[in-house]
Amino acid sequence: LTGRITVAGTAYIGLAMPHHDWLEDDKILDIAAYVLGELNGVAPRLDAETLAGLRAAPLDGPAIHALRK
Repeated sequence: LTGRITVAGTAYIGLAMPHHDWLEDDKILDIAAYVLGELNGVAPRLDAETLAGLRAAPLDGPAIHALRK
């Protein structure tokens, strides 16, 4: 996420989402399960093996965009 965002009438410009490589794998899996399962009613498709592969070879912007289609 980069660019302009307005929250409660205050504009924030040029901010970029930080990397989250400091999070341990089990925490990332917990977050994915909560956001996908609890908040959106979708069965999480992220498992420890997939996460390890993504960490070993991170996706670039175009690859992430293709996954969202």
